[in-house]
Amino acid sequence: MSLDGGNGGPTAKPEWVAGELRDAIDAGRYHAGEKLPSQGDLAGEFEVSRPTVQLALKILENDGVIDPMQRGRRAVVAGDRAQVSEGGIFLADAVETAFGEQQDVTIDYFGFTAETLNSAMQLPIRRMRIGALQPKSVTLRLMLPSDGAHLALPRSVTDPDDARPRQRMDGIRRNQVGVLRTQFAQMQKLAVPRTELRFELRTVPLTPTFKLYVLNRRAVFSGLYQVQKWVTPLDGGAEVEAYDVAGFNLDLRRHTGTYAEELKAWFESYWDTIAAPA
Repeated sequence: MSLDGGNGGPTAKPEWVAGELRDAIDAGRYHAGEKLPSQGDLAGEFEVSRPTVQLALKILENDGVIDPMQRGRRAVVAGDRAQVSEGGIFLADAVETAFGEQQDVTIDYFGFTAETLNSAMQLPIRRMRIGALQPKSVTLRLMLPSDGAHLALPRSVTDPDDARPRQRMDGIRRNQVGVLRTQFAQMQKLAVPRTELRFELRTVPLTPTFKLYVLNRRAVFSGLYQVQKWVTPLDGGAEVEAYDVAGFNLDLRRHTGTYAEELKAWFESYWDTIAAPA
């Protein structure tokens, strides 16, 4: 069906075409420095007129998604572009895209607890269990702080040597990892015989200052942890005022180009050296 008003169908706004192209770039269909299809090919793909495509590309150019266009040349995806989105909601969409774009799915994570990732993984896990999603393989690699390490955060405001805030964080981390590990084991044994599942956990004696996701070795997202003062609940009903970070609604930036490659190399360098299997 034509979407262009000139062919009798509903009018396709340039904003819609720009949004579709933006989504394709964010999903990794087109990478930094790569040329988009010709305007004629895009018009055919979206069933719109070439002027509509030209206006859509102008929107992307103004937003910095593509490089400034040159007459007679195809549009080029901008390099080192960062996209900011709310962590919990956006990550779930990004993970769903990762499962839909290729048969061998890989997810690498570095951060405090993997709580946001655990939440984002639940929909594809449910779909795999009922057979609605059947990738060839899924590899999940988690790099987290070592249990019992004397991390800079979280810590009591009045007593930096108080171990209870760190012990609470250790418990949250063990719980989140335990859920994912158990789900992978159950799927491998009972529900998803056609998918090869790999769950790998390694720990490092580091206090994360950012969280990092690498999906399918291509889509790279990071977010900086902000330190805040919280009243932290402890076992037995006690509370302690502590410096801590909140990661679930952390803004994430999608990186492309050189910086994305550097982040991937950073993860691999720690994973292959000081990160200890756990």
